[in-house]
Amino acid sequence: MGFKYVSAELLAVIGFRHDYVYVTPLFDTSNGVQLEQLCRQLSKVTRHRILLRKLPQPAAKQLPFAEASTNIELPLEDDTCPETVLQLHKLFMTPDASKLNPMAQKLTRRAAAFEHLGVELHIVEDLSKVPFEKLQRFLAQDTEKHASYLPIVTYLHQQKPDKYKYRVMVFLDKDRVRGLYMTEVLSLTEVGMYGGITSKDVGGITEWMDVYFFKQLFLDGVRKVHLGGAENEGIAEYVSKLFPYKPAYFARTLLYDPSKKAEDVKVSIRLVEPTDFNDLAQLYRSLYNSLSDLGEVWTKEAAHRFISHFHQRQPDLFFLAEFNGEPVGTIVAAVQPWWDGNHLVEGEVVTDPIYQNSTLTKQLMKALLTKARRKYHVVSWDTFTPVTHEHPLGAYKEIGFTDVPEWAAISGDVHVVLERLGV
Repeated sequence: MGFKYVSAELLAVIGFRHDYVYVTPLFDTSNGVQLEQLCRQLSKVTRHRILLRKLPQPAAKQLPFAEASTNIELPLEDDTCPETVLQLHKLFMTPDASKLNPMAQKLTRRAAAFEHLGVELHIVEDLSKVPFEKLQRFLAQDTEKHASYLPIVTYLHQQKPDKYKYRVMVFLDKDRVRGLYMTEVLSLTEVGMYGGITSKDVGGITEWMDVYFFKQLFLDGVRKVHLGGAENEGIAEYVSKLFPYKPAYFARTLLYDPSKKAEDVKVSIRLVEPTDFNDLAQLYRSLYNSLSDLGEVWTKEAAHRFISHFHQRQPDLFFLAEFNGEPVGTIVAAVQPWWDGNHLVEGEVVTDPIYQNSTLTKQLMKALLTKARRKYHVVSWDTFTPVTHEHPLGAYKEIGFTDVPEWAAISGDVHVVLERLGV
């Protein structure tokens, strides 16, 4: 029912609801490039439309996402009743939580009304101690809540109690579940609310449970509770009694459109300096060691020597592409006279794998070939490229490179060749 996508550049949570796949990036250092690749793969595999939540503004502008509210008929709760954050120190006016904010009159009155009924609720903070059938019966009273919360309850019921990961509280009345609160611990002072579900069959029971649960969090050092978007206006109105505030970010839902071509990543391209060698060696090593079919094993030292060699050979045709100050690609080739004029020979084009579906390679090629033609009047580039499944040979052919049937790439082991020469 839920997944996480984890890489060095992107952390995103993935869910499925109402025949839509929901993707929420928690952090994305690729500025949306890897997120677009993830969405393309999800669209291809699941055949469902992709909705994105809390997309950073730069990524929203340059990637193929459109406002969901104008494209689909779907109740998007965070767009109608946006999520809020509770500052518990504003709700509880004293460090010992003995006093509620005087402005919370409705909340206080309703909670007091339930307390005067004299109903004694048994409180359990270890979900595994409550028979699962009772929890299931409690959720079954509402079809929508049963569908939404059963997977979460099932998962939490199987976990060992750990107050540093999850904070759960069950309210029991004569062995019957009357309330269930579930939160995930985000830090020592923050939790995220999965749900506060109550029976609502007695006046003030919801308010009393809210006050009790939030008070316990407050006394344990929690100061901030993140709430999701309200399911309807009634719940949103109820939440307002807790004095929440809207977070600084703007949460909106966007629809991924795989048919729309994204604007490409904007990089700055400059000549390589010796101070760049370490970063480029790491980039080169990472790429070629990842091509498992190629069978090359590069150390950082070997890659550094290779980069240094090419820089000494042709420093004026050795370019570096940077994104937000970080190296993401490089290109280099050497000039050699030939029968029909100057040729570029050998050379390398290396890009960070997360930009493999972008036009980064084309941008680097353009920089190199423009200068090489202007300065050296080159007429061709003769180079080698791996034909492994993982290396994008097709990208070269797409921009005009062709196989040379009269040539064959050959390599000889020096020891073997000298041995056969009788040396």
